Amino acid sequence: MAVDYQQTATAAPHGNASACSGVTVSTVGPANRQIEEGGSADTSDTTVTVAGYAFTGSSPTSAIFLEGEALTLAGNFDVPAGDWVVNLNVVSGDSNLSVSSIHLCRMNTTGIPLQTIATISPAQSLASSQVYTFTLTTAGVTTFTPGDRLYVVISLANAQLVSGKSVTVRFDQVVTVPIEASNSSAAVRRVLGD
Repeated sequence: MAVDYQQTATAAPHGNASACSGVTVSTVGPANRQIEEGGSADTSDTTVTVAGYAFTGSSPTSAIFLEGEALTLAGNFDVPAGDWVVNLNVVSGDSNLSVSSIHLCRMNTTGIPLQTIATISPAQSLASSQVYTFTLTTAGVTTFTPGDRLYVVISLANAQLVSGKSVTVRFDQVVTVPIEASNSSAAVRRVLGD
Protein backbone atom coordinates (compact mmCIF):
# COMPACT_ATOMS: atom_id res chain seq x y z
CA MET A 1 0.00 0.00 0.00
CA ALA A 2 1.10 3.57 -0.56
CA VAL A 3 -0.13 6.80 0.98
CA ASP A 4 -0.16 10.21 -0.70
CA TYR A 5 0.85 13.38 1.13
CA GLN A 6 -0.49 16.54 -0.48
CA GLN A 7 1.72 19.54 -1.11
CA THR A 8 -0.06 22.54 0.43
CA ALA A 9 0.07 26.34 0.58
CA THR A 10 1.38 26.18 4.16
CA ALA A 11 5.04 27.01 4.73
CA ALA A 12 7.30 24.18 5.92
CA PRO A 13 7.84 24.38 9.71
CA HIS A 14 11.63 24.41 9.30
CA GLY A 15 11.66 26.58 6.19
CA ASN A 16 14.61 26.19 3.84
CA ALA A 17 17.20 23.78 5.23
CA SER A 18 19.87 21.69 3.54
CA ALA A 19 19.04 18.92 6.06
CA CYS A 20 20.71 15.63 5.07
CA SER A 21 21.50 16.80 1.54
CA GLY A 22 24.62 18.78 2.35
CA VAL A 23 23.71 21.04 -0.59
CA THR A 24 24.00 24.81 -0.10
CA VAL A 25 20.62 26.50 0.26
CA SER A 26 19.76 28.96 -2.50
CA THR A 27 19.91 32.56 -1.30
CA VAL A 28 18.03 33.92 -4.31
CA GLY A 29 14.55 32.43 -4.52
CA PRO A 30 13.92 29.12 -2.74
CA ALA A 31 10.45 27.83 -1.86
CA ASN A 32 9.14 25.51 0.86
CA ARG A 33 5.82 23.84 1.62
CA GLN A 34 4.29 21.49 4.15
CA ILE A 35 2.92 18.12 3.01
CA GLU A 36 -0.15 16.63 4.67
CA GLU A 37 -2.32 13.57 4.25
CA GLY A 38 -5.72 14.92 3.19
CA GLY A 39 -4.34 18.45 2.89
CA SER A 40 -5.52 21.03 0.36
CA ALA A 41 -3.41 21.60 -2.73
CA ASP A 42 -1.84 25.00 -3.29
CA THR A 43 -3.62 26.68 -6.21
CA SER A 44 -1.22 29.59 -6.61
CA ASP A 45 2.03 29.70 -8.58
CA THR A 46 5.45 30.19 -6.97
CA THR A 47 8.64 31.34 -8.66
CA VAL A 48 11.84 29.48 -7.77
CA THR A 49 15.08 31.19 -8.80
CA VAL A 50 18.64 29.83 -8.92
CA ALA A 51 21.67 32.11 -9.28
CA GLY A 52 24.16 31.69 -12.11
CA TYR A 53 26.84 29.11 -11.41
CA ALA A 54 29.52 31.80 -11.06
CA PHE A 55 27.78 32.71 -7.80
CA THR A 56 27.26 29.16 -6.56
CA GLY A 57 30.80 27.87 -7.08
CA SER A 58 29.58 25.83 -10.07
CA SER A 59 27.51 23.78 -7.61
CA PRO A 60 23.77 23.13 -7.59
CA THR A 61 21.77 24.76 -4.80
CA SER A 62 18.92 23.34 -2.79
CA ALA A 63 15.87 25.33 -3.82
CA ILE A 64 12.63 23.42 -3.10
CA PHE A 65 11.75 21.94 0.30
CA LEU A 66 8.79 19.76 1.35
CA GLU A 67 8.23 18.89 5.01
CA GLY A 68 5.82 16.65 6.88
CA GLU A 69 4.61 17.12 10.42
CA ALA A 70 6.19 15.40 13.42
CA LEU A 71 5.31 11.83 14.42
CA THR A 72 2.91 12.08 17.36
CA LEU A 73 2.75 8.42 18.42
CA ALA A 74 4.27 7.18 21.67
CA GLY A 75 6.49 4.62 19.94
CA ASN A 76 8.56 4.09 16.83
CA PHE A 77 7.04 3.68 13.37
CA ASP A 78 8.55 1.64 10.54
CA VAL A 79 8.13 2.50 6.85
CA PRO A 80 8.95 -0.61 4.78
CA ALA A 81 11.26 -0.79 1.77
CA GLY A 82 9.72 0.44 -1.45
CA ASP A 83 9.22 3.38 -3.77
CA TRP A 84 8.92 6.94 -2.48
CA VAL A 85 7.59 9.17 -5.27
CA VAL A 86 8.04 12.95 -5.45
CA ASN A 87 5.97 14.89 -8.00
CA LEU A 88 6.73 18.46 -9.05
CA ASN A 89 4.38 20.56 -11.19
CA VAL A 90 6.36 23.03 -13.30
CA VAL A 91 3.90 25.42 -14.92
CA SER A 92 6.58 27.53 -16.60
CA GLY A 93 9.94 25.90 -17.29
CA ASP A 94 13.44 27.06 -18.24
CA SER A 95 15.89 24.99 -20.26
CA ASN A 96 18.78 26.37 -18.19
CA LEU A 97 17.52 24.73 -15.00
CA SER A 98 17.60 21.06 -14.07
CA VAL A 99 16.98 18.89 -11.02
CA SER A 100 20.44 17.80 -9.95
CA SER A 101 19.46 15.79 -6.86
CA ILE A 102 16.61 14.89 -4.53
CA HIS A 103 17.20 13.85 -0.93
CA LEU A 104 14.66 12.25 1.41
CA CYS A 105 15.69 13.04 4.96
CA ARG A 106 14.50 12.04 8.41
CA MET A 107 14.84 14.99 10.78
CA ASN A 108 13.88 15.47 14.40
CA THR A 109 11.42 17.98 15.81
CA THR A 110 14.12 20.64 16.20
CA GLY A 111 15.17 20.32 12.55
CA ILE A 112 18.36 18.31 13.04
CA PRO A 113 18.88 15.79 10.19
CA LEU A 114 19.08 12.23 11.49
CA GLN A 115 19.19 10.05 8.39
CA THR A 116 19.32 10.09 4.61
CA ILE A 117 16.45 7.79 3.61
CA ALA A 118 17.20 7.88 -0.13
CA THR A 119 18.77 10.10 -2.77
CA ILE A 120 18.82 10.30 -6.57
CA SER A 121 20.65 12.47 -9.10
CA PRO A 122 18.30 12.59 -12.10
CA ALA A 123 19.88 15.49 -14.07
CA GLN A 124 16.33 16.22 -15.26
CA SER A 125 15.89 19.35 -17.38
CA LEU A 126 12.99 21.59 -16.35
CA ALA A 127 12.54 23.04 -19.83
CA SER A 128 8.96 21.81 -20.26
CA SER A 129 5.78 22.81 -18.48
CA GLN A 130 4.65 19.49 -17.02
CA VAL A 131 4.44 17.35 -13.90
CA TYR A 132 7.82 15.71 -13.27
CA THR A 133 7.86 12.43 -11.35
CA PHE A 134 10.89 11.21 -9.42
CA THR A 135 11.05 7.75 -7.80
CA LEU A 136 13.45 6.98 -4.96
CA THR A 137 13.64 3.34 -3.90
CA THR A 138 14.67 2.10 -0.46
CA ALA A 139 15.89 -1.41 0.22
CA GLY A 140 15.39 -1.49 3.97
CA VAL A 141 13.01 -0.34 6.67
CA THR A 142 13.09 3.33 7.70
CA THR A 143 12.28 3.81 11.38
CA PHE A 144 10.79 7.09 12.56
CA THR A 145 10.81 7.89 16.28
CA PRO A 146 8.42 10.29 18.08
CA GLY A 147 8.97 13.85 16.88
CA ASP A 148 10.62 12.82 13.60
CA ARG A 149 9.43 14.15 10.25
CA LEU A 150 10.09 13.61 6.56
CA TYR A 151 11.98 16.41 4.79
CA VAL A 152 12.44 16.45 1.01
CA VAL A 153 15.23 18.56 -0.52
CA ILE A 154 15.14 19.22 -4.29
CA SER A 155 18.36 20.76 -5.62
CA LEU A 156 18.54 22.63 -8.90
CA ALA A 157 21.44 23.47 -11.21
CA ASN A 158 21.64 26.56 -13.43
CA ALA A 159 23.56 26.23 -16.71
CA GLN A 160 24.03 30.01 -16.97
CA LEU A 161 27.27 31.57 -15.72
CA VAL A 162 25.93 34.83 -14.34
CA SER A 163 22.20 35.13 -15.01
CA GLY A 164 19.76 33.89 -12.41
CA LYS A 165 17.10 31.64 -13.93
CA SER A 166 13.62 30.78 -12.69
CA VAL A 167 10.88 28.22 -13.01
CA THR A 168 7.31 28.63 -11.85
CA VAL A 169 5.92 25.75 -9.80
CA ARG A 170 2.51 24.97 -8.37
CA PHE A 171 2.50 22.91 -5.19
CA ASP A 172 -0.57 20.86 -6.08
CA GLN A 173 1.05 17.43 -6.38
CA VAL A 174 1.75 14.64 -3.87
CA VAL A 175 4.62 12.78 -2.25
CA THR A 176 3.83 9.05 -2.14
CA VAL A 177 5.21 6.89 0.67
CA PRO A 178 5.24 3.05 0.81
CA ILE A 179 3.26 2.51 4.03
CA GLU A 180 1.86 -0.97 4.69
CA ALA A 181 -1.89 -1.44 4.94
CA SER A 182 -1.52 -2.61 8.56
CA ASN A 183 -0.04 0.79 9.42
CA SER A 184 -2.46 2.89 7.42
CA SER A 185 -4.53 4.62 10.09
CA ALA A 186 -4.46 8.40 9.99
CA ALA A 187 -2.94 8.54 13.47
CA VAL A 188 0.02 6.39 12.44
CA ARG A 189 0.51 8.23 9.18
CA ARG A 190 1.18 11.50 10.98
CA VAL A 191 4.83 10.50 10.62
CA LEU A 192 4.61 12.50 7.41
CA GLY A 193 1.53 14.66 7.48
CA ASP A 194 -1.71 15.67 9.07
